[in-house]
Amino acid sequence: MKRVRDLDLRLYMHLSEIEECVLNGNQDMRIPGILNMAFSNVSAESLMLSMPSVAVSTGSACTSAEVKPSHVLLALGIDEETSLSSVRFSLGRYTTIDEIDAVAHQVRSSVSALRRIAA
Repeated sequence: MKRVRDLDLRLYMHLSEIEECVLNGNQDMRIPGILNMAFSNVSAESLMLSMPSVAVSTGSACTSAEVKPSHVLLALGIDEETSLSSVRFSLGRYTTIDEIDAVAHQVRSSVSALRRIAA
């Protein structure tokens, strides 16, 4: 069975291959199983809605009804535009390698489609 840290790294490696995608925060100081990634030129809300089978978030649970920059990301010094293009992925001990690969594929496809629409 894979550990959450291994799955987290696998997802990070897949997502980091997407052009203009960055990890928010410090790679060495973050908790394994939680990735917050920014996809330039893509609205996080649009990305989230384009992937109905993928459970992701654009902010904390207490602000889920609001479309505004994450106060946490802003406190980390991340600009408003990047914050609004950021999505949080959370993994658990029951997450599988197949799920990681499927999510990575879906994110890649959705980001590509949304960028084509915006261009």
